[in-house]
Amino acid sequence: MPVWTFPNTVFFLRRNMKHNHNIYSIDSIAYNSKLNSWNPEFKIIFSLLSLFACVLSADIFVPVFVIISMAAISIILGKTDQRSYFKLMTVPLAFIICGAIATAVDISAEPTGDYILDLNAFFIHTTNGAVFKAVQTALKALGAVSALYMLTLSTPVHEITSAMRRIHIPKLIIELMELIYRFIFILAQVYHTLNTSAGSRLGYNGLKTSFRTFGTIAANLFIISLKKAGMYYDALESRCYTGELLFLREKKPLRSRHVAFAVIYFISVITIMYLQAVN
Repeated sequence: MPVWTFPNTVFFLRRNMKHNHNIYSIDSIAYNSKLNSWNPEFKIIFSLLSLFACVLSADIFVPVFVIISMAAISIILGKTDQRSYFKLMTVPLAFIICGAIATAVDISAEPTGDYILDLNAFFIHTTNGAVFKAVQTALKALGAVSALYMLTLSTPVHEITSAMRRIHIPKLIIELMELIYRFIFILAQVYHTLNTSAGSRLGYNGLKTSFRTFGTIAANLFIISLKKAGMYYDALESRCYTGELLFLREKKPLRSRHVAFAVIYFISVITIMYLQAVN
């Protein structure tokens, strides 16, 4: 009977994901978003201000407001498929939860704190203050991720880099950002091909076979990706690449209703901060 291992889990998830739930669809979601017609500089500023509001808030109400509002903006205004949105959110959420647990829990040789788990050799413990701090930190991080997701799922990457050019970010940083982003897709495509090929040949049939297949894929991934990266670079040079990736940019003027929306939004954020400070 096949043993369910980590490699099996990866293959199962990749095999059962719909096309609009995988890494290749992020650009597609951005292009199809109803927010794609909004001015990209406006969306960048709006997203970053929301992120700073989450990080600088001294309570949990502003991050919760940002999490809910950014999801509503992406799903209701942007018409992003809600299943795709929440599936994408589960990736950072897993890391945030692990970080929150590590922040809240401590280990000691003596029993201390409000909640204690006795494991004979040592004690795992936490306090109400540590739990609150961990929850607050997790909500801040999730709010910041939600703000950036609103930008990512509504703005193609070339529009973000074009905006960075206009505010005179060093060209080297922009070029590295664009190339690294593109090569992530190369890695994902190579892994998907290798993983599908291994699965079709019963490469995950049993624990020993699964680990051997997983190791083989990991060893070949870098070599094949490096070859493909070289091929793509040759293709760029054959098209007169001179070290700068240029994209045709569609004009998207800033509209007054979008500015009014942002003003109302941040007035709401400031009001929540004020009410919490008063109480």
